[in-house]
Amino acid sequence: MDPALSGSEPQTVIGKWLDEGIGGGMIRIYRENGKRYIEFNYKDGSSSKDEAVERPSRLGRRFEAKERSDSGDYFAIEKGVNLQLRDREGLIRTANKIG
Repeated sequence: MDPALSGSEPQTVIGKWLDEGIGGGMIRIYRENGKRYIEFNYKDGSSSKDEAVERPSRLGRRFEAKERSDSGDYFAIEKGVNLQLRDREGLIRTANKIG
């Protein structure tokens, strides 16, 4: 069905990254129907998806879950390539861009 007729917007992938940390997997940030989402597909086969907000940042594009975590977790796309996983304390690790 044509998205214009159904009222839905097709997914626009902002980026995909490989997180090689403990319990890591693939992280995908995308936009759909005017909202942004952060999706995790973990190594163990489980997955999760959170609605996200994009906020201004000196690091580049910054995304965080709409329901903020107590530790202030967020994601920053550095120079349009790799994804920094960060919190209030600073950089946790970097996930490499896929594709």
